[in-house]
Amino acid sequence: MRCILSQLSALTFFLAAFASAQISFNPQTQQATPPPSNTPPEQRCIVAGRVTNAQTGEPLKKVLLRLDVSTGKLTASRTNAPEGYAISSDTEGNFHFDGVEPGSYTLSAHKTGFLDYNYGAATLRSPARILTLAPAQQLTALDIALQRQGVISGKVFDEDGDPAPSVNIQLLRSWWTHGKLQYLPASSSATNDLGEYRISNLTPGKYYLFAEPQDFASLQQSAIAPGKPDIRPVRTYYPDALTLAGATPIEIKAGQDAPGVDIRLHAAATYHVRGKIAGSLPEGDLDRLIVTITTQNDEVFWAFGGQSAIQKDLSFDVAGVAPGAHIVNVSRMGGGSLRFLAHQPIDVGSSDLTGLIVNLVPLLSLRGQIRIEGTPAGPPVSLSTLRMSLTPADRTSMFASLNQIAFKPDGAFTLENIFPGKYFLRLVGTRDGTYLKSVRLGQEEMLGKALDLSASGELDILVRYGPAEVDGTVAKPDNTASASDSQSSPQTLASPATVILVPESPDADGAAPGQSTARADGSFSVKQVPPGRYRAYAFEQVESELLQNPDVLAQLQPMAVEIDLKENEKKQIQLPLISAAQFQQLLDRLGIDPQ
Repeated sequence: MRCILSQLSALTFFLAAFASAQISFNPQTQQATPPPSNTPPEQRCIVAGRVTNAQTGEPLKKVLLRLDVSTGKLTASRTNAPEGYAISSDTEGNFHFDGVEPGSYTLSAHKTGFLDYNYGAATLRSPARILTLAPAQQLTALDIALQRQGVISGKVFDEDGDPAPSVNIQLLRSWWTHGKLQYLPASSSATNDLGEYRISNLTPGKYYLFAEPQDFASLQQSAIAPGKPDIRPVRTYYPDALTLAGATPIEIKAGQDAPGVDIRLHAAATYHVRGKIAGSLPEGDLDRLIVTITTQNDEVFWAFGGQSAIQKDLSFDVAGVAPGAHIVNVSRMGGGSLRFLAHQPIDVGSSDLTGLIVNLVPLLSLRGQIRIEGTPAGPPVSLSTLRMSLTPADRTSMFASLNQIAFKPDGAFTLENIFPGKYFLRLVGTRDGTYLKSVRLGQEEMLGKALDLSASGELDILVRYGPAEVDGTVAKPDNTASASDSQSSPQTLASPATVILVPESPDADGAAPGQSTARADGSFSVKQVPPGRYRAYAFEQVESELLQNPDVLAQLQPMAVEIDLKENEKKQIQLPLISAAQFQQLLDRLGIDPQ
């Protein structure tokens, strides 16, 4: 029993962590590696400034400051030991980077109890402004004001008013993805033995909160008469609702501590789902197989429900299932990964659902080849540096498969044990100077589309040398120069601008191929852009996820600069700056709260 409980607990944690999509960067554990230097000491740079509390103005000591080498891309990732420099502020909040190699950098600040900070960012989720240091340059008056984190805390009680320990607490936040508004996990916690919980490190915005008992009771034999409802505590949204539609949002302002967000769990009639597994079982212990039930909910990304172990006769019994539409999943955990083996919709009415047969789905294999064509402008790309990832396109199958594979030296690849469904394909790794030209599944071109992997197949991936590049400048809104006139002189920006290229036909996964942050002088460069037609925008302040909203894109079109990029082309443009006020007015017209 202890082994099974451990498996179920691990599955719950795995799903919660993955669903929240919060791959956190912990600067405290990252060592900065100074970039290689042949620069004479007198030509090196200085970056200095002071860190204060944004609410009180008091200096902050022991703040970790990072000066990281910048690629100029918004999507640049931090991996292992990024090149750059790291220091801590002194007792007066002062910091001083000395002997800095000339080049482009981003500056960030990190301190427990405060929100992470990117210097020059328009919003807390925006990229940092790029600091370009000329030889011997000194930037010595950089002011950084850290905002205290938001906190939500409270207690959870059962129906009798007694403290409810070991209750899962989930915080949701609205998010536009794949053209739809969904509610994704923002953070999570669990109540202690006194029924208390606390969720910290929150940015300003509106949140929804629900409490849900950890459901390992389905491993026990129920004393409820067969067919009779089992009255038990169920998922309850703050302050007193059974559905998200009836919940009240919790608005957190900058640095706000919101105590007393208490929930009394509802008790409701729930039922058992009993059945058997049918089909070819994978090798290994039955202890590694788990039945879970998730709620079919178009809004809430993660709606995890009851669980059950699988008995030796392949039977299962999931208790505590509320009436409604659900999905029965059979999964196998092992080696730190999760593999789904079945995904079957069900409807639970006002009685137990018994005699259910859940058929295991035969897993698929995908074979194929990746090719690189064209003439490289620099060193050729090695296939050994590339990886292919498949991400499920269907929210309800989001945990069906997590795959990332390497290619053989000749470009061949084989991917086994794929759960049937639709997937988004992405290439990851070092492939500078190339772009993804074609993705063919059988005889069908699937570039920018979701791959329908309902049967085994052959995949042909073509990568070409010769992506385009867009360079230019961002002008303030009062600049009257033509948006296409690259010779006009823009005014200096008061704050960084985010430059985004939106393809005329956006990819199904909503990925934006080109993003950059304009420098203080308004200049920007977007590299690695696949040839095609784009609409270019420069925002003073934008949450890029809002550009997944088709209504927002439609309203933005008149403000765009349209460009048509050919292979290897370098195009110069000038973009008018869409101010924060302009973008907010657009959202107001659409009735959208950016949170």
